[in-house]
Amino acid sequence: MPVTADLENILNNYNITAAAYHGGKLNGVDCHESIRLTKGFFPLFQAQLLAVSRPDRCSSNAIIDTCNVHRDLFVTLGLISSKIRIRDKKPQQEDYDILERALANGLPMESS
Repeated sequence: MPVTADLENILNNYNITAAAYHGGKLNGVDCHESIRLTKGFFPLFQAQLLAVSRPDRCSSNAIIDTCNVHRDLFVTLGLISSKIRIRDKKPQQEDYDILERALANGLPMESS
């Protein structure tokens, strides 16, 4: 089975599936779900990729680093998306501060 099929099966277990009517890509709802569930399935992606034994496979460190970067990007996108959907469309200064830190650091930032 190809590696991409294994990763798609992991997403399927989270009810995230490619939509044929979107050319086999994720629709908006599935994109939001993938962002929301990132911390659950990225460790599974990483484990699956580390289990691949092909001569052209990336190093384990490259796989781990790449999975961590993409996980952090997804979490950051989730944070930014949640701040865009602020109730009553009235952001507070704290909302702007959190977004600025997230954008500057490229890391997920929690409000305190």
